[in-house]
Amino acid sequence: MMTDVISLRAAEPLDALFWAQLRAQPCAQPYMPFATATPGQLSDRLRACAPHIDVHDDAELRRIVVVNGVPAGMLGAVDRSPQMASAELSYQICSQYQRRGIATQALRLFVQALFAAGYRRLYATVSVDNQPSRALLARLGFQVEGCLRQHYVIDGRAVDQMIYGLLCSESPLAKRAASQFKEV
Repeated sequence: MMTDVISLRAAEPLDALFWAQLRAQPCAQPYMPFATATPGQLSDRLRACAPHIDVHDDAELRRIVVVNGVPAGMLGAVDRSPQMASAELSYQICSQYQRRGIATQALRLFVQALFAAGYRRLYATVSVDNQPSRALLARLGFQVEGCLRQHYVIDGRAVDQMIYGLLCSESPLAKRAASQFKEV
């Protein structure tokens, strides 16, 4: 059995169609209230993204998850606060790459890079029904911090969102971050 080679690269405007396809996957629809966006609009968002991880930059940050040379997902750091050294994480993996440990490895790399850049707190909001995503965050050491009741309306239904947080000072990932991560 071949071992998957997983890497991250900066998302570019040309990745907009791939991002649109990720957002349209049936496995993503029950968990996120995606606003309608054309590939052109997504391309504009990607054009405005920060090219490098810098704790002093508040622009959206997007990385493409690459598996064996093929785009397989996207990670993001949004709502970045240079003053608070914090960011909200987002992540989505193509359905054919799910349940293979790819999201765990990719998010681990991303978290290490963010901590190495000086972030002190990372967090994610996850639909209460999204058990695989909640398990992923728990595997990486994120702690449940609370529940945003009826936070999203998805397909006409109010859905609770769990807040997960990870502090650099408490994370074993941070201790490995500085020595192991090199952004490509």
